[in-house]
Amino acid sequence: MSWRMARSLDTALAEVNAAAPKRSKASDGGIGDAAHATRDSDHNPWIKDASGTGVVRARDFTHDPAGGFDADAFAEHVASLLGKHPALGTGAYVIWDWLIISTARLREGWRPYSGSNGHTKHCHVSVGTSGYDSTQTWGWPPQEKEWFEMATKEELRTVVREEIKKHFDREKARDQREKARDKKRHQKVMALLKGTSVDVAAIEAALTEEEA
Repeated sequence: MSWRMARSLDTALAEVNAAAPKRSKASDGGIGDAAHATRDSDHNPWIKDASGTGVVRARDFTHDPAGGFDADAFAEHVASLLGKHPALGTGAYVIWDWLIISTARLREGWRPYSGSNGHTKHCHVSVGTSGYDSTQTWGWPPQEKEWFEMATKEELRTVVREEIKKHFDREKARDQREKARDKKRHQKVMALLKGTSVDVAAIEAALTEEEA
């Protein structure tokens, strides 16, 4: 089947490469591999354009701060464009470092990501099911210095409040993810101990007391 990348992602890639021409591309990705093809993934060209060509709506960007590209900053930047950029409408989302944020659930902010790949080596960006061919700039890298020089005190206060909220939202999501993973480990251990001579009830009581 013939396929191509969404043009909006080509635009994003061009901006990232222009800003960090020597960055690592070790974890970059567009079209999915055989493993992706077996599951529902935006790396697969399942959406067809007007000519019947499959369109890949996802791209991965390698985290390489030393090479000039910080995926954490990029993830936050793209997250700020969800619902605003023409390519980031319905169906768009960002995954980075075991967290996900989407246009559909934007009010929830960053939330725990439960997939098998935590996306710690690259930032995953999926554009929407429409508008994916928009060539509007992604504004990367953001020109923060010029804005801060022109911003009013109230605008600066608003930015600080928003950044603090983002930080706590992400920490809360990470904490929820860790608790969920710990619970799964606990359940697995208890299941393995059942049927042995180990006093499972005593272990359960000790763990419950420790959590309290």
